Amino acid sequence: KDVLQYYKSLIPKNIDYKLASFSLKKSPNIYGLIFGSKHYFAMEKFLITCWKNDPIRGEANFDIEDEKINIMQTNLFTGDTEKPKKVDQFESELEEKILSKEICNNADIYIFTIERGFIQKHARKVIQKLYSENKILDKNMALSHRVTNSKSKIKNLELVK
Repeated sequence: KDVLQYYKSLIPKNIDYKLASFSLKKSPNIYGLIFGSKHYFAMEKFLITCWKNDPIRGEANFDIEDEKINIMQTNLFTGDTEKPKKVDQFESELEEKILSKEICNNADIYIFTIERGFIQKHARKVIQKLYSENKILDKNMALSHRVTNSKSKIKNLELVK
């Protein structure tokens, strides 16, 4: 994470460039991969691959935080695998920003999600939750790189009053 933050600090403020990282453990060695792109679609593809290889954190092909999370072990009461703090923090931050109207459309949701290193399924979970709690009116939002295109139709979020 520190290396990624260092590389992000090297990008001039006037340049729109995104970075994400993934760690690979092969035998006793650990390799760090930092991926960068100006395009959200490239970042989306990279992050999808990361989350496919690490469905718990999207960061590494091994337990990088040494939290000893076992996917097969579920919560006795909910039946869910315990989520790491990273996912919980993202979900609560996105929910808070939607409810405070800081994020007000599908493009904002998509950009926020990708820039935080998450993928659409994580944002959709928050949208579904807000919809089921009757806090937003519509749960059907296009969340793909297409919403960053200037020709794309942006869908505004409507909060329940």
